[in-house]
Amino acid sequence: MFIVRFFDLLYREAKHIAKDPVLISIMFGTPILYTILFSFVYIEKRTIEIPVYLIDEDRTALSRNIKTLFANDEYFKILDETKTVDEFVNDMYYDKVYACIVIPKDFEKDIKKNKAVNIAVILDGSNFIIANSLIKGISEVVGTMNVGVIMQKVNKKGVPAEYELSEAMPVSVSTRLLNNPTLNYLDFLVPGLIATIMQQIALLSLSLSIARERKRKDFLTFKKITENPFELFFAKGFFYTFVNLSMSIFSFVIIFLGFGVKFVGDVKLFLFLLILFSLCLTSLGFCISSLLKDPLVVMEVLMLVAVPSFIISGYTWPQIRMTNVILNISNSLPLTHVVLPMRQIFNGATYPAVANHFMYFYIFIPIGLIFAYVSLCHIIKTDEKKYQK
Repeated sequence: MFIVRFFDLLYREAKHIAKDPVLISIMFGTPILYTILFSFVYIEKRTIEIPVYLIDEDRTALSRNIKTLFANDEYFKILDETKTVDEFVNDMYYDKVYACIVIPKDFEKDIKKNKAVNIAVILDGSNFIIANSLIKGISEVVGTMNVGVIMQKVNKKGVPAEYELSEAMPVSVSTRLLNNPTLNYLDFLVPGLIATIMQQIALLSLSLSIARERKRKDFLTFKKITENPFELFFAKGFFYTFVNLSMSIFSFVIIFLGFGVKFVGDVKLFLFLLILFSLCLTSLGFCISSLLKDPLVVMEVLMLVAVPSFIISGYTWPQIRMTNVILNISNSLPLTHVVLPMRQIFNGATYPAVANHFMYFYIFIPIGLIFAYVSLCHIIKTDEKKYQK
C-alpha cells in the first residue's frame, strides 16, 4: 500500500538524519540562528543619528533656528560647528562623519530681501543606506524651514497663505555626493561581494585540500620529500596564499577595467591590504582543517559563513546602527577589516585613515600563523598515530 511505503520512507530519512549531527544542526539550528542574528543586526530598523558637521557662515537668529531644526531631527547628530569643508573631507575618510551642511553667509539677509537662498550639503555617497537617510532628513528639515519662512511672510504681508505657498520655495538645497555620486549598485555592492567570495574560496581551498588528503590517506606522503613539518607548512601556506591573492587581484582588475568600478586610491595600499587578508585566511584555513576532518563537513560549515559575515561586516548596514553585541562580533571578523578599508581606499583614503583596520591584521596574522602551524603539527601527529595502529 502506497501510504504505508510513504511513511516507511519518511521514517528511513529521519533515521539517516538522526545519525548525522552536522546535518541536524544545519537543518534545524541554522535557520533559527540566522533569524535571530539577522534580526539583531537590523534591530535598530533605520539609520538615524548620523554624524554630520554643520558650518554656520551666517551666524544670525535665523541660521541658529535652522541649526536647531537639524539638531532636533532624528536623522542627524551634529558633531561640530567649527569645522571646515576640507576638514570634513579628511574626517570622512576616517568614517567619523558622513555629511557637511553649510549655511551660507547673508542667509537671513537674503531671505528678508525675498532672494532665493541655497544651503550646500556635501554627502559621503559610498554607503547607499546612510546617503539615502541623510537626503530624506535634509528634505524634511528644509521643507519645515520653507513653511516657516513662508508663514512669516504671510503674517507680515497679510496675504492668503495659499498664494504664498504657491510661490517658489525660498530655501533650496544644493547636494554634492562624493565617492559614489550616481549612487550606483556596481560601485557600492560588487567589491564587497568579491571580497566575501574570495574569503570563502580561500578557506575552502586550503581546508578541503588537507581534508581530502587525509581522507585518501595520503597526507603523510609529504615525508617522501621532507621530514620537517615547517617546510610543509611554509610550502602549502605559500601556495594557497599566492593562488588566492592572485585570483583576488585578477577579480578586482576585471571590475576596474572591464566594468568601470571607480578606483582613485593608492594601488600599493590596496595590494598590501589584500596580502594581509590572504595571509589571515591561510592561517584560518589551517586551523579549520584541524577541527573539521571530513571534506563534506568542511564545505557544509564554510558555506554557512559567507552570508552572515558579509551582512555583519558593516559593508551594507552601517556599524553606527549596530548594537554593541553585534558590533563586537563585526569587529572580530577578518572580512570586516578588509571590506571597510577597501571602500575607503577606493575613494582615496590614505594609510592613517585605515590604520586601525591594518592593526587588526598585524595582531591577528602572527597569532593565527602560530596556531596554524600548531594545527598542522597536530594533524601530522594524529595521522601518524592512526596509521601506526
